[in-house]
Amino acid sequence: MKIGCAWQSFLTVAIAALVAGSLSCASDDGNGGTEESDASPVFDVSQSACVDEANKASTVERVRFAISDGVLGVVHENACRNCGFEVAVEATVGEGSLVIDESDVGENPAMCSCLHDVEFRVNGVTPGTWTIAWHSVEFGGDDHVLFEVSLDLAETEEHVFEVGAGSCV
Repeated sequence: MKIGCAWQSFLTVAIAALVAGSLSCASDDGNGGTEESDASPVFDVSQSACVDEANKASTVERVRFAISDGVLGVVHENACRNCGFEVAVEATVGEGSLVIDESDVGENPAMCSCLHDVEFRVNGVTPGTWTIAWHSVEFGGDDHVLFEVSLDLAETEEHVFEVGAGSCV
């Protein structure tokens, strides 16, 4: 079969693009996009809508940690945030250290605050002593350290860290 020069060039470029795409290190991130192999180890991020408005005057903000098979499960309970809060979580896992950045990436801040629960998982965390630094970025980019703690994380044991008590107004 005889193929014209234009078609031959087109097919060569198309095949090269397909081969290059199949050799890429990108993978599905579970959110309809892709992530590179050196991307954040955070996955399965979810957040609640506003919760428990009746108790927002006196709440305890806490973080629960549980480790299993090299994955750290994290639940941030009763985080007082803007009602228009939209979470993004990133983490950096080092040798014995974990830095968590919880950011509000919402584009429509509301004129109110409420309690939210945030859950996510982090790959690459094994049993042992960990220094965990939790950074929180609010609307407008105000970054502050919510807490820093050293925990001895054991397999299948839940660790609860109370961030503080107060009101969410």
